[in-house]
Amino acid sequence: MNEQSLLANLRDIQGLDTPPWWYMDISWGLWLLLSLGVLGISVWRYYQKQQLKNDWQSNAEQQLQQLQRNLPRLSDKETVSQLSELLRRIAMARFGREECAGLWGDKWLEWLTRHDPHRFDWNKQGQILLNVPYQERDGTMQRKHFLLLLNAVRAWIKVL
Repeated sequence: MNEQSLLANLRDIQGLDTPPWWYMDISWGLWLLLSLGVLGISVWRYYQKQQLKNDWQSNAEQQLQQLQRNLPRLSDKETVSQLSELLRRIAMARFGREECAGLWGDKWLEWLTRHDPHRFDWNKQGQILLNVPYQERDGTMQRKHFLLLLNAVRAWIKVL
């Protein structure tokens, strides 16, 4: 037989269809499933983190509102003590104990001023936090000055 007769007998392969569009190797399916799982877990963790952030903010806001409602019934020392405690808890929760737990006096007020995004002057306006607990007489603190501090704390909470 010569070459031309052999070539004449050659034909295309018949009967092979193209694979369907959905057909994938099993490894592709596993990669897809793994990717969707990682994406789902990431979204869930982000949502949980946002919920925790909103929870502490709403809790701090509730404590501020309660403090403001109780303002007429509390002594100056109790009022300042509760506000100072709330400020400390917020600062330690957001910035860590190592950074702010050991601060007191003017260093504490300077730290608050540095970390306040609204640039509230804690050095000047926050002196009642340092002085009122050591005053002999109660009732010398001006309520409007204390309300100014409450508003500054409220604005600080919303930004953190």
